[in-house]
Amino acid sequence: MKVALLADIHGNALALYAVLKAARINKVDKLLIAGDFVGYYYHPDQVLELLDDWKWEAVSGNHEVMLAQWINGINQAEILKKYGSGIKKANQLLTSNQIELLTNLPSKCKSQIDNYSVLLCHGSPWDQDCYVYPDSTEQVHQQFFKDKHDLVVYGHTHYPVIWEQNNQYVVNPG
Repeated sequence: MKVALLADIHGNALALYAVLKAARINKVDKLLIAGDFVGYYYHPDQVLELLDDWKWEAVSGNHEVMLAQWINGINQAEILKKYGSGIKKANQLLTSNQIELLTNLPSKCKSQIDNYSVLLCHGSPWDQDCYVYPDSTEQVHQQFFKDKHDLVVYGHTHYPVIWEQNNQYVVNPG
């Protein structure tokens, strides 16, 4: 099975369209999405529509957590000040079913793809909101390899990463 790794779409439907077009050309069977469908950009509804024709697995990112907070009236002023109006716009544009889907995504997801063990998370396997950059310490890198998955996919930082150790891989698609 051919998979594409995505993270941090943040409501950017134009960028997602380009990525999915390339995925189709490359005959991708399934998408693994490491969270943050919403936030910053203003087309989360179009993002979910673009994903309708795909098989995908995903986890919640910190922006889906913020969407749930927004809906419950928690931290709205802080979210607006720090992240702009993308979450507010997502709340306005998304259907109740789409909001329910996004706000009920798991923080981690373990799966098997062609006999490979895959762990999908957002910030890190140990903390959804942890920022793990390419230049993080070796000690932090090693934490990703503890659970012995063939592939760990994470996002959050918007920086691409590929680490390999003993045929285990850690990837942040950026």
